Amino acid sequence: MITHIPFGYCFKDGEPSIDDDNGPKVIRLFELYLNGYSLADAGENIGISTWHCGISRIITNRAYLGEGIFPRLISDEVFEKAQQERYIRAARLGRLNKNHKDRKPHIASNFILESTECDIEDPILKAEYLYSQIKEV
Repeated sequence: MITHIPFGYCFKDGEPSIDDDNGPKVIRLFELYLNGYSLADAGENIGISTWHCGISRIITNRAYLGEGIFPRLISDEVFEKAQQERYIRAARLGRLNKNHKDRKPHIASNFILESTECDIEDPILKAEYLYSQIKEV
């Protein structure tokens, strides 16, 4: 079951096919990105208005290689160059810190309740006030 049709594709007569309007935009997006455009600028240039993470999903979606049920839009070479470029840009920006998954979250275990006296009748507002009085030691 398909829950999402990647940008640049459509269904014609029940079969997945390249969308006449948006398919060429995907090809152009890869070209612009490989020519130095940022994800957001490349998307804006071809008329895709979304956040850079939406463009990133397009650049990394293997469906454009013809995987699954969708026809090929991008060559293996262009796709791999785009992935290498993403890695190079991430490294340049210091965004390759993969150790964040190894960090242990800080779990507070010592608290004090500063004041429980209040004249608030509304139970929701009273609960908000009481929670605001909890402080970590």
